[in-house]
Amino acid sequence: MSEWTWEWTGYAPGTERLRESLCTLGNGYFATRGALPEHRAGLVHCPGTYAAGCYNRRESTVAGRQVVNEDLVNLPDWLPLRFRLRHAEAAWGPWFSSGTHTLLDHTHVLDLCRGTLTRSFRHRGDESGLLGVEQTRLVHMGDPHLAALRTVFGVMYPWQSGSDGREETQEWHLNPASGRWLPDHSRLQHHVGSAVAHNVRRYCEATGDTEYLHTKGAEMLLQIARFWADLAALDPGTGRYRIRGVVGPDEYHDSYPGADRPGLDDNAYTNVTAAWVLTRTLELGRRLPAWRREELFHRVRLDTDELPRWDDVSRRLRVPFHEGVISQFEGYDGLAELDWDAYRKRYGTIRRLDRILEAEDDTVNRYKASKQADVLMLGYLFSPAEPQARFRRLGYDLDDDVWRTTVDYYLRRTSHGSTLSGLVHGLVLARARRAEAWSYVREALEADIADIQGGTTGEGIHLGAMAGTLDLFQRGLTGLETREDALWLDPVPLPALSEYGFTLRYRGHWGVGVGRRSGLLEISVPDSEESPIRVMPADRTVTIAPGETCSLVLPSASSG
Repeated sequence: MSEWTWEWTGYAPGTERLRESLCTLGNGYFATRGALPEHRAGLVHCPGTYAAGCYNRRESTVAGRQVVNEDLVNLPDWLPLRFRLRHAEAAWGPWFSSGTHTLLDHTHVLDLCRGTLTRSFRHRGDESGLLGVEQTRLVHMGDPHLAALRTVFGVMYPWQSGSDGREETQEWHLNPASGRWLPDHSRLQHHVGSAVAHNVRRYCEATGDTEYLHTKGAEMLLQIARFWADLAALDPGTGRYRIRGVVGPDEYHDSYPGADRPGLDDNAYTNVTAAWVLTRTLELGRRLPAWRREELFHRVRLDTDELPRWDDVSRRLRVPFHEGVISQFEGYDGLAELDWDAYRKRYGTIRRLDRILEAEDDTVNRYKASKQADVLMLGYLFSPAEPQARFRRLGYDLDDDVWRTTVDYYLRRTSHGSTLSGLVHGLVLARARRAEAWSYVREALEADIADIQGGTTGEGIHLGAMAGTLDLFQRGLTGLETREDALWLDPVPLPALSEYGFTLRYRGHWGVGVGRRSGLLEISVPDSEESPIRVMPADRTVTIAPGETCSLVLPSASSG
């Protein structure tokens, strides 16, 4: 807790009135107690707003004696704000109440410097999933009659979940190198929502399932977009929207050095993918039939006045830069450089650099060191042209030189503490036509066989990494994309792997064969009654009917 903030965690009815008093906000003319907006006055809560000079004289009976007092009047409560959940076509759930519903991660933060009271929590409806809520209130110092309560709702997907979708991410983890239990802030990786949205888009492109896209898929995209738009706050000083208090894919960095609260500001991957979600959701909304769009907006209670803000946020989210590269997050450039050679010499393997440093009573939060790809995940998730389009919409210039410099910068500062790290870097380098891509590809293939994590495979294989290697071959080496009702292919020249082949399912076609050998790209479509497939190699357009095979001569190219 800093000298300017007070924080309360949890919900304790017996001490609510005390917290309400201490969380009172005032501007010299009126003051409002820090009561919860969903509750009326009662035994637990005592909402109150009082204005200077607004008194009332009243006679009361106290212990048998008539007593006359003149007191400040408790004015009409301006805080009441309730909500309830409904999922798709299900009935509305009960009105939310902190007294009857379970609150997860419930906190109040009183910022004495900014004069704000922020309440955040997560709420699980019986059938409605997990809802993240943030409420911020203030009383205006310039206009003595003005106050505001801002409520942020959105679909916040859990970082880890099990049987019923609840957040299952551990809150503490053991560092075996020091024997100490440490807070785990992985649940702040809100970028998982963007990954869900991306998978919805990829599924619909691959299957052509427009019914799903226009119903459940569209609803998911709308709610994820709403979450990002509500989470982004405009910084008047820069004219940019900012997303604060998150953890990026790197996972090593979960707070600023010496900070009393977890989370980082303006993680580049988080902000760029959030902008992508907003852009794609707006595009989908424009393409929907009018009746479907009206039905969808009514179902999710979307006010069309929200859409201009979504567009504005998608164009003005902040992405930090330093030294000619994309910054992993705001303030990354101020971190110290690590002596990588010294640590490798001392420990041999430094894949879990975070544990090594913590055992030395240090923290990886102080250094420019990543566990795995963070900024470079943009090159894994999107095709080469997509990040440039995203940055251009945001008003930033991202050319090949900047991206190449960014790739080199973070490669030198990554410990590869995850089995996913090698395959992500392998795909990014392959797309950039880099010769060193093969060493990462091979490491990804050998991850479990060679047990490169030093004993973890004995507890079970790394299923995510194994699935990732298939994705690396299917999507990375072939340049495979599914968009605009076509299969796009742009094979990567990788001398160490000159031949490969696999099958995939696309738009109702089972067993579409894709293979490379002897400078040829071969695509075969099994016989069926489905429509022909449109294939888009880098330099032509080909239509392949069921039962046909097409061989294309690949342009000669040398790896970088």
